[in-house]
Amino acid sequence: MKLHFAYNIEKDIENFINGTRAVNSKKPTKFQTSFSEKYGDNFEKEKVKIFIEEQDKINGFDANKEIVAVEERWKIAKPIFIERVEKIFGISYPVPIITVYLTHNERCTYNIEQDYFFVRIGSEFSNNTIMHELLHFYTWHAFGKKLLDEGLSKLAYNDVKESLTELLNLEFSDLLNGKLDNGYPQHQEMRTEIKKLWLEKKDIKAVADNILRNEKFKKKDWQEFYEITKNKPPTKLLIKALEHVAKKSKAIDIGGGALKDTRYLLEQGFDVTVVDKADLMAKEAEAIKSDKLHYFVSAFADFDFPKNEYDIASAMYSLPFNPPESFDVVFEKVKLSLVKEGIFCGQCFGVRDEWSTNQKMTFHTKEQVEKLFSDMKVILLDEEEKDDKTANGTPKHWHIFHFIAKKL
Repeated sequence: MKLHFAYNIEKDIENFINGTRAVNSKKPTKFQTSFSEKYGDNFEKEKVKIFIEEQDKINGFDANKEIVAVEERWKIAKPIFIERVEKIFGISYPVPIITVYLTHNERCTYNIEQDYFFVRIGSEFSNNTIMHELLHFYTWHAFGKKLLDEGLSKLAYNDVKESLTELLNLEFSDLLNGKLDNGYPQHQEMRTEIKKLWLEKKDIKAVADNILRNEKFKKKDWQEFYEITKNKPPTKLLIKALEHVAKKSKAIDIGGGALKDTRYLLEQGFDVTVVDKADLMAKEAEAIKSDKLHYFVSAFADFDFPKNEYDIASAMYSLPFNPPESFDVVFEKVKLSLVKEGIFCGQCFGVRDEWSTNQKMTFHTKEQVEKLFSDMKVILLDEEEKDDKTANGTPKHWHIFHFIAKKL
């Protein structure tokens, strides 16, 4: 595997803009702060380009000189690093060339799918950045992609791959030029656990598996999601669906999460049943203290849906997380749980959704979604495809079918 060093202003702009959306740290970099002082927080490409060109004139930036400096530093560390990292991960890197772009911004992003990452211009610790990013690349090819395909969330994978850079301190300290890889504050507990596990048994896959099985870290993943979502307003689709509910007596919230929609249904006078497999939901439910709230910590497939019970069944962004082998059965049970003219609202995910490779989730074509409602009156079926973010701010391509249907 060879690194090709280059400078491209369009890539520099890309790194700057992507860096403002970083998941692990929201603190503006010095370069971003300087830009904002002059142009505000509207990070338009043309403005960023003008700012970079202005800075280059002031500082006398010479791309070729910078490239040579980074290359020369890397020549010293490369053979030692590659030999050790490939022994740790048990693979030879499968891609012949990775491009390393120089960037003005202190925050350096990467793109594994397109085989490139960034290193800050003028940094005497460029080797540290290179080794940090390459560790991410090796993690991905050794087992990271497989973990995501098997259903690990992007948020959980981000925590693991960032924490695994603790290995730089343990196995590559002689190459770090006196500057340890400290990681982000939110990953310190996981990094400490990785250090302990690695020193016990130097098996990278065993370390990752142990971390992923650790309930302490699983709960943190969900806790962040709950904290982000619990104070948000009720889902707009639910509000719209309630316009079609004739009698506001009983409701079921399927995959209630942090219970923002559950609270809204209670406010509307419903007796509410909520089902979610995450035990954190129970803590949220207990805090509500309402005799009209009934909660069950259960997978959808294990829940005993009563027949002809609910005036509305709300499943906001939850049913796609039901595995394919039980999806149709669960979907049918939800429909049977409705009273006559009861309303069913929620989402199915389309086959072009970014998560569609996850074999533990269920995805549909439009024709398949329409078939699911062949015995109901469809009030709304809205297909949406967009590039947006998840609840925690991670960029994602969404393919969604929003639906409202009435039981005949």
